[in-house]
Amino acid sequence: MTGDGAALGLLEGDGLALGCDVGADPHPVNIIISTAPTAPMLRGHLVMAPPLFAVALDSGATYLSHGAHWANLSSDGLPRPVASGSQDLARALIQCGEIREEVLALGTRFGVLTRYRAHADAFDLTFWEAKGVAGAQSSPPGNAIPTVSAFADNRVAREHPDWVQVGPQGQRGDRSTQYFDWSTLCPTRDAVFELALGWAAQAASSRGLRLDDVSYAREGYCQCPACTQAIAADGGAADAFRTERIAQFVRAVRSVITGKLLLTLYPDPYPGHLPRRFGVDPGRLGDSVDTFVVPIYDLSYSTTYWIETLAQGFRDLLTRPFLIELYGLGVPEERLIKAARVAWAYADGVVIAYEKDLAKLQHVRDAVLG
Repeated sequence: MTGDGAALGLLEGDGLALGCDVGADPHPVNIIISTAPTAPMLRGHLVMAPPLFAVALDSGATYLSHGAHWANLSSDGLPRPVASGSQDLARALIQCGEIREEVLALGTRFGVLTRYRAHADAFDLTFWEAKGVAGAQSSPPGNAIPTVSAFADNRVAREHPDWVQVGPQGQRGDRSTQYFDWSTLCPTRDAVFELALGWAAQAASSRGLRLDDVSYAREGYCQCPACTQAIAADGGAADAFRTERIAQFVRAVRSVITGKLLLTLYPDPYPGHLPRRFGVDPGRLGDSVDTFVVPIYDLSYSTTYWIETLAQGFRDLLTRPFLIELYGLGVPEERLIKAARVAWAYADGVVIAYEKDLAKLQHVRDAVLG
């Protein structure tokens, strides 16, 4: 419609959607009224990608959105209205600068995790490895979100071997133990806690911060002397102690940064696994974390049903927005496109990690967004 509600027609997609234009020429704003099954995403998802759309619900209120996805910008679990009726939404969006900036800072989009500065300007969302598991640190480009590995650091583990996490049979949580690719540091130790908090505070930018490796290493970890003593003093409930310790760290990081906070989760959405195996309870972190990131890595993505299964599991589990991160380096372009499309159907965005080829990344982005 152009101010008076005249329909332009039906849009293709899941469910019934009505496309219309509202706003003063020459800059009308597209509105989508949708009855798509994606409407339950009102439970807590914040979704946005260029071009910026609005969604008009039956109440007449208008919300920021992209396509048939829905925005949730409030803390009470309901969308926050931006404008209503058929007023000039373009002007309203400009006036609602705070809300618009929130969306631009944390919306659904296609992004990358990279170590290449040339990639930073090419995508709406760029994660930069500011501090990795090897211990090396690097200053991110100004428009990138720094990523910090908190309780993983090979260099610190070499300098302080007693800080490495310990398993149920006394095995060390480092590369001397099977299936460990880096050294894990014990979050229970105050020195490790404060060191990781310092890394986060130093790396954080106005665009936010992403935390990786914020967990205990796996089920049964950690049983170092510091953990044994602390758990006993806390009453002996190891799982409860670990989830509270991780929650304490996330709250501490939240208190020392000003931008958005993103947290990487291990890709196991099975009920109860994240708290029991890693000390991470997403339900307890919602007040501190703006968006979760779920890495679902493979070297080929020759099949994708398992991506769908994991993605649906996290969509059911989480009440905050989440991004799915796929591994890009060496993966054939067509297979990566297929995997990204599957992830895009369930998550609030897709990130491709560690791919060097900018043209390949752009092809994948265009295929997913197109």
